[in-house]
Amino acid sequence: MIRHLAFASLIAFLAPAAASDAADGQASDHSAPAPGEGGEASSAEGAVAPSAEEPSAEAPASEVPAENAEPEEEEAARDAALGDDEGAGDAAGADLVDAILPCGVRVIAARDASLPVAAVVLAIEVGTRDDPENLPGLVHALAYHLHQGNRELAPGEAIATAHDVGGLASMAVGAAQVRFESVVPISQLDAMLRVEASRLRAPNIGRELWLKSLSYARADAQPRALVHREVAAAAWSDPGMAHDGRAVGKALGDMLDQAVGAQLSRLFDYRAATLVVVGPDDPQALLARVEPLFADLPARPRRTIPGASAPAPKPGSAGPRVHRRERERGDTLLWAVPGDPESRAWAQVLCGTINRQRRGEDESVKAKVRCTFFDDPRRPLLSLRAVGYDLAQGPEPMIAARLGRIRAAGERAAAGEPSDEPELDALIEAQRARMEADIAFALRTPLELATYLSSAEEVSLRVGSSRRRSEVVLGLPVLAPGEGGPGAEAEPADADPDADASAARGDEASEVGGAAAAALIETIPSLLDTRAALLVIDPEHELPPGLEPEPEPAAQPEPAAQTQSPVNTQPQESQ
Repeated sequence: MIRHLAFASLIAFLAPAAASDAADGQASDHSAPAPGEGGEASSAEGAVAPSAEEPSAEAPASEVPAENAEPEEEEAARDAALGDDEGAGDAAGADLVDAILPCGVRVIAARDASLPVAAVVLAIEVGTRDDPENLPGLVHALAYHLHQGNRELAPGEAIATAHDVGGLASMAVGAAQVRFESVVPISQLDAMLRVEASRLRAPNIGRELWLKSLSYARADAQPRALVHREVAAAAWSDPGMAHDGRAVGKALGDMLDQAVGAQLSRLFDYRAATLVVVGPDDPQALLARVEPLFADLPARPRRTIPGASAPAPKPGSAGPRVHRRERERGDTLLWAVPGDPESRAWAQVLCGTINRQRRGEDESVKAKVRCTFFDDPRRPLLSLRAVGYDLAQGPEPMIAARLGRIRAAGERAAAGEPSDEPELDALIEAQRARMEADIAFALRTPLELATYLSSAEEVSLRVGSSRRRSEVVLGLPVLAPGEGGPGAEAEPADADPDADASAARGDEASEVGGAAAAALIETIPSLLDTRAALLVIDPEHELPPGLEPEPEPAAQPEPAAQTQSPVNTQPQESQ
């Protein structure tokens, strides 16, 4: 991912605090940037931006009207399961506020008192996958257009609000999320909140400014795709990810002003946005500074944002799906990882475990399985590459056996049965603890914390606020009380003090490791099933036995020649 950070003055300001953190966090094994486009578009310094027409007051069919919201009893139960702690104080561990305002925007406020600065992130649940077929690169270009300001802000004010006080301003465009990020001194927080509360309103859709936005989009650096976008689209079963989301073609340049405004209103809407504010103040006080800025917007239900769930295995399938692509050796299985913080964290726990797992008794001496995790807020991927497998059988049997051992360890632990592989249980717990520490270390600054919170799973569409525990919202791979985690029960008072200490430590490690294994298989069961994976292989290579190629998509009729402006076309539905 690419970030363009503004002036160096704030970096110098932060340097003394950063110097105190001498230790460098270790990232998850073989972790890599986002797949496909997945990279983030950098902001153009000194850019001047327009925006879009007032979002339509009509709610699309995908929205959930207030009267059709889920029953309060069911939602309350789900909130409790996900860590909702409405009305609780800090003593109960509820250290951030998660709110839905009447206008439909979601606000997350969290406290970070490490520095006298505030981080503000506006994340919109739209991405390059939402580009219309006839307008590839549209979302990327519109993000640049919004990054420059609108009719309520002076030319360049959106960027200058952060830059002129030594702050940072950046933009991120991914396959399914667009973010506008900033860090400012706490004294300038209100000014930055005003920018984000105005960004999606009153767009400036003048021709000259649109062409300028296209020039910035065209000059944006193309990220190095570690997974080809065609393969990522096949893994996610999402055709919208297969095209070049950074393209700036003639069709974009030919768009009329009204077409630009209509697409901005369709794609960028506060009802599909999350505003994250992280600062040294109490979260409730931060929320109070945000609420008046959105009070003049009409009350509208929040859009239902489809969860980024991975494709389920096809019924009756005996192995992974197959995707043909030239120059692929067919030694790798690729999984779509659910796009929520908890699944992403546990996927990295699994990755670290796979990379350190011992060979099976029936595997050759050269047998290896290497895991790589490609992170993205909404469309992450996990790949397993096999080495030293039986060429006649393909990589799937060996990978399935490795995953089967991990799944069996979790199932035994969940059933309360003794472990057959205590070393594997201990390895899973070690990776869980390492991942928890790594994420906590990476989120020690306000901007990183705000960016991570912007992908937090939504638990309610109801208007209102609730205090929640940060480790739950962040999806940290922690163990629940009673599972060997921080809240585990203490030893009985009448325990035998003369018991063998080493045996006691072994039993405790086994219990904790078993709890981690059980939590892993419960959180990401699809990543332990090779039927949910994708095998990418060259068309000239023979398929392993029992596998069949994916059927070719039906040929689509050639579209009729366009005689109207793009505003009258019917693009694919927004997320």
